[in-house]
Amino acid sequence: MAGSVSPLWQRVYLKTAGLPQWSENVQFLTEWGRNANSGCDYNALDLSKVEKGSRRCSLLPNGRHARSYPDTQTAANAFADQLNLTDYPHLREALAGGHPYAASVVAGVGLDLEKWGSTRWQAAYLKQTTGSGQGAGDTGSGRVPSSQNVSGAWTRLQRTFAVEGHKTIVELRKSAANLRRIERRLRRA
Repeated sequence: MAGSVSPLWQRVYLKTAGLPQWSENVQFLTEWGRNANSGCDYNALDLSKVEKGSRRCSLLPNGRHARSYPDTQTAANAFADQLNLTDYPHLREALAGGHPYAASVVAGVGLDLEKWGSTRWQAAYLKQTTGSGQGAGDTGSGRVPSSQNVSGAWTRLQRTFAVEGHKTIVELRKSAANLRRIERRLRRA
């Protein structure tokens, strides 16, 4: 975590995103900041959302670039914008409910953290919440293990469906909208 982050940054991030500022959410963000992959200015959570005045800082495991921000509020805006993307539904839901450590959300939050690019926090979070040295099929390195065991193969399949399934749904919706437009044009002709 960058040293230039305000000590109350967690509450600013949560407030800006419209999330409860409960102690469990503050703790979650604090621990995430301690386990971030990047060390960018005013960016405790591996944020990659472009905001006015931000610049590239370091490459994240998801292929995106973490960004440096000019101040805490700009970073909080980036957090709110990035969190509200459809890519992180489990993370958003867990923070909105104020219980990101609840057993019922751990797997989904773990997947969202990987998509976010925070693999160090993902590994630490899964270790903390599952009580083992590894998450479900996770090696702790942020990489998906080889398919030599059933757990690793199942985890890889779940991650693929989570990422590819969402992309497929989006593509199908776009195609359906295009077909409806074509149908309306044909009816007018």
